[in-house]
Amino acid sequence: MFPFFAQGAAQAMEDAAVLAGCLADRPEDPPAALRRYEDIRRRRATRVQQMSRGRAESNHLPDGPAQQARDGSFTREDPFRAQRVDLRA
Repeated sequence: MFPFFAQGAAQAMEDAAVLAGCLADRPEDPPAALRRYEDIRRRRATRVQQMSRGRAESNHLPDGPAQQARDGSFTREDPFRAQRVDLRA
């Protein structure tokens, strides 16, 4: 996980919650529980990682118009507002 979206700890907590649920649902079959965990987490973790990678350049813009436009965009939009995350999907 790249550090440019400040999601490392949040992702670790989501991972823990989903993993605990998967193992609780299938205590007799840990390999199956781990496969389910991976299936559930892969899409979201990949998306967060891509968002973080996309921020690498924009987080380090020099002062100027591009930096000011970036800063202005932070006040107009919340990238997670429209999402509902089902950790047990």
